[in-house]
Amino acid sequence: MEVVEKENIVPSQFTKLEENEKLNIKLETNYSVNAFNWELKTINIDGEKKIKVFDLPCLFAGKLNAILTRETTDKKSHMLARTDKGRDWYDLLWYINNKVPPNFDFLSEKLNFKGPFAGEKIKADIKWVTDALFKRTIKLNYSNLNLDIKAITLPENRIILDNLTISKAITVFRRDYGGWGSLLSAHGPASPSL
Repeated sequence: MEVVEKENIVPSQFTKLEENEKLNIKLETNYSVNAFNWELKTINIDGEKKIKVFDLPCLFAGKLNAILTRETTDKKSHMLARTDKGRDWYDLLWYINNKVPPNFDFLSEKLNFKGPFAGEKIKADIKWVTDALFKRTIKLNYSNLNLDIKAITLPENRIILDNLTISKAITVFRRDYGGWGSLLSAHGPASPSL
């Protein structure tokens, strides 16, 4: 993987970074799963360049995978332990609010490939995903989630993550998901501005 340092890639209105701080952007270049879709985007880094990026349904599937499988190594025991990030749950609300349908085939491949669900032959669908999300909400430390998003969001974009807010969003997702595919194909989602 090549590391390239560039300035002003992410507009300042989307970050809380001070002038001399760096923002790391990780580019995934090695995938063992195949059920993803991509689109071609133009970026301006040392001139215009076209790159392939995941479409929003694949990005949502990746976010769901992170929420359901994120693990870190415990510093004391050196064992893998489940962990939750406020940014994952914040992004989940964004995807649901913007009615982005997840790519369930891509999510299924990711879940079955690596992590706590590896080898379980899961076929992700709206019921399986929302059941799994509801189970995760029971174990969330909302204080830690809110500290996490406070560190990465501007005050005007901040929300308070709590069980009620997240559970309502998951309920809406489960109830309304069926119509999102046609809505997406007819109008296309509004992409995050970066």
